[in-house]
Amino acid sequence: MKINEIKAGMRNVEVKDAVVMGVGPSREVFTKSGPMKVSDHVLGDDTAEIGFSVWNEDIGRFTVGDRISISNAYITTYKGKNSISLGKFGKATVE
Repeated sequence: MKINEIKAGMRNVEVKDAVVMGVGPSREVFTKSGPMKVSDHVLGDDTAEIGFSVWNEDIGRFTVGDRISISNAYITTYKGKNSISLGKFGKATVE
């Protein structure tokens, strides 16, 4: 799936050959499960860019310029912008 085809609320999203365009700093947030760390990244392909939330042990795994494939992700919307989230079952693989 190309990034410009992604819509809010989608599930089981697969994106192939996306490029990490930006890596944000990590910060601590408080969730229902307790405190966690999150970092806001930006992914892009030849059609668009989208946010990519990276949590806990995945922080530091990706650097600008990495080509990654994502499977079984879902799309969240925050402040009017869509973002890819992996959740418990999603995977992101550096190509």
